[in-house]
Amino acid sequence: MKLINKTYYIKFVVFCTVISTIYLSACKKYIEVPPPKMSVEAGELFRDSSATLSSVLHLYTETPEIIGVFASLSADEVLMPLSGIMGSIIGAGNVQSNKLNALIDGYPVGQNIGAAVYTPLYHKINTANICIDGITKSSAYGTAFKNQLIGECKFWRAWSYFYLANLFGNVPLNLSPDLNANKVLTNTPVTEIYRQIIADLTDARNLLSSTNMSTEKIRVNKAAVTALLARVYFYQQNWAAAHTESNTLLTSGTYTLEPDAANVFLKTSRETIFQVQTYGNTPNITGVTLTPSFYLPLSGVLMNSHFNPNLLSSFQAGDLRRTKWAASFMDFTTFQTFTYPAKYKHTNQTVSGNEYIVMFRLAEQYLIRAEAAAHLGRLSDAESDLHVVRSRAGLSTRVALPDMQTALSALEHERRIELFSEWGDRWLNLKRTNRIHTVLPITKASSVPNYKWEPYQALYPLPTQEIFANRNITQNPGY
Repeated sequence: MKLINKTYYIKFVVFCTVISTIYLSACKKYIEVPPPKMSVEAGELFRDSSATLSSVLHLYTETPEIIGVFASLSADEVLMPLSGIMGSIIGAGNVQSNKLNALIDGYPVGQNIGAAVYTPLYHKINTANICIDGITKSSAYGTAFKNQLIGECKFWRAWSYFYLANLFGNVPLNLSPDLNANKVLTNTPVTEIYRQIIADLTDARNLLSSTNMSTEKIRVNKAAVTALLARVYFYQQNWAAAHTESNTLLTSGTYTLEPDAANVFLKTSRETIFQVQTYGNTPNITGVTLTPSFYLPLSGVLMNSHFNPNLLSSFQAGDLRRTKWAASFMDFTTFQTFTYPAKYKHTNQTVSGNEYIVMFRLAEQYLIRAEAAAHLGRLSDAESDLHVVRSRAGLSTRVALPDMQTALSALEHERRIELFSEWGDRWLNLKRTNRIHTVLPITKASSVPNYKWEPYQALYPLPTQEIFANRNITQNPGY
């Protein structure tokens, strides 16, 4: 199913032009946004239901997969040949060394690596803000239509702020469609950002339909919101709420773990709660989808990335994830064999392809419920949920969790193995548990040349140009 219909294409392009013009104008040191014309065009746009729908669907086509790529390198999941195509494009050597204040190619002169993540996330937020404002003010369509689209916008705004808060810490909280207002924003405490995330998700769930707007789970519905809300409460250590939200999904009967791990990342997977299409609408590298192309060899001959040896050695004997979610490649220049993540099998996704990029799936909800249960003193429940995930991987031996320390250690290991290379889960969870300062000096020291971990590196640097453009914003310590 095609997310953006051809009948909407022209109006969609108009919207992109309007948004981009406003956004870029606001980024030029926040000079005054030229005005009435842009405002009038945006206002006119939301008077037509098909154009309005296309405007909101734009949020789905600009999902920055670079988040997962950078976080995998920042953590201890993958390594990248520094001379390779992808390595040179994204500055892999600096990312995997956690030297994120280095400059990045393809961005304005003087821009640091953090801009590659920060900028597209705020672009998504600004798009959502403009859509929420325009749809709310419009009287051109019915309540159900408005509720659905506003709910989707609030989900994407919450999703974007979740990653901004966890990657960068205190960042500006912008809820206004007036991009010129950015010039007075200051760093907002993470606690306040989380309050806004929860408010947006609560609103979104009340506004959205319980049913899927598409047969392929490529539009946000209540279940997608619940999945993100479970994760948000989990990161806030609100164990009771996290358990409740994950349990809602696990007991709904709508989703189920795929019995065969080989089918988990197909677009028909029964385990997927929400996924996004990536077939040329996502602004990544021309002709390829970024997440698969980062991990898979390009054209079968150029090695892009491979597992950190520490992660590769962490798979237990007989673990089907090692055989079904990984593959090997021989470098015929050195005759070395490398093993790399292969959850996705194709670099060039098309409409007729059999893979989309999974945003939320049920296995994560089992692990959220398990850890929440452990913190609530329900170790036997945690043990049961852990066993469900391991059983699908062919590990039939039940792991006993007699105490909290054993439980947390086992669940950290399981998250690492089950969710590797998925949206930065390993990096974010090492930060969530405050284990990052203990783990990375060990797991990366033997694989990254001259590696030295510094505590400040747990946060990414805010883009240099943002600091210059708005003197109210403070750079993260260490940068």
